Amino acid sequence: FKVNNEGFVVNNQDDYLMSFAPNGTTVAEGFTEGVFSPLKITSTQGAPAGTENITTEVNLDAKELKPLSFTSVDPTDPTTYNHTSSITIYDSQGNAHIASMYYVAQTEDGAGAPGTPNQWDAYFFVDGVPFNTDGSLGDVTHDATTLDFNTNGTLEDITTPLGTINSPETFDIGPITSTNIDPALNVEDLEFSYDFGASTQFSSSFAVRDLAQDGLAVGTLTGIDIDDQGAVLARFSNGGVDVLGKVALTRFANSQGLAKVGDTSWKETVDSGEAIAGQAGTGNFGLIQSGALEGSTVDLSEQLVHLIIAQQAYQANAQTITTEKTIVQ
Repeated sequence: FKVNNEGFVVNNQDDYLMSFAPNGTTVAEGFTEGVFSPLKITSTQGAPAGTENITTEVNLDAKELKPLSFTSVDPTDPTTYNHTSSITIYDSQGNAHIASMYYVAQTEDGAGAPGTPNQWDAYFFVDGVPFNTDGSLGDVTHDATTLDFNTNGTLEDITTPLGTINSPETFDIGPITSTNIDPALNVEDLEFSYDFGASTQFSSSFAVRDLAQDGLAVGTLTGIDIDDQGAVLARFSNGGVDVLGKVALTRFANSQGLAKVGDTSWKETVDSGEAIAGQAGTGNFGLIQSGALEGSTVDLSEQLVHLIIAQQAYQANAQTITTEKTIVQ
């Protein structure tokens, strides 16, 4: 098979490879069986996807104190916070942004001001701009998300004055208006589910154990994969995957009854029975092996030995005839 100038997958006789259309954007959503359509490679660019979920798992040092005379977090002044974690996220157009969380210990500071043990405040920024958990700008009052830890150092729960708490580890941030990040930016509002996972407060150095997000930048096509059940997937440099279709198979009650029409093609006859379409790996349909060319089932070494024996027999017979001819003469 090859791809023609219109993007359709065809063989050397320009016959189309038929497929079933996908029901959605994933293989798990299935395919529309019974309606054939030519398989077309249309995806040359992977669409971006805005970030919807962010996961951050850290260890906050239980020995650390609150910064002296703390008033607010200033990303340019490391004396206003204890630690920070950052991850690249994406908006609906695939633009990259830096989402940062700044951590401030709530224990007493070095001057002896009272504090709260086993508690940290986390402040959210996007590209250096402060935001509250409801998506509003935090330039006047920057509300923190409070992390409370158990006496054994595990995360007990989180609280936030404006956002929505989904679980003891997860809360929502947004919607954030894109023009508040950059006046020249006009994309869909940014909204995230932020998960602190199994963050801890142990008496050891600050460490970021996990950072993850599910957004995608714009990607370029890097390859086409076909699994053993015929699903055709376009893979992109941004990690995205497009489901293009599923190779349609056809079987016959009596495949030996098919009529050969040339160019390795066969057609239905009365003896073969009617064509039955279906998907690989279901019913009596076999699996598909992509990227492979079927080779001969003949044992070449064995046949070569037979050829040598036949050649020797022929030479012996020819020599017998030559001798007989000489005697007759």
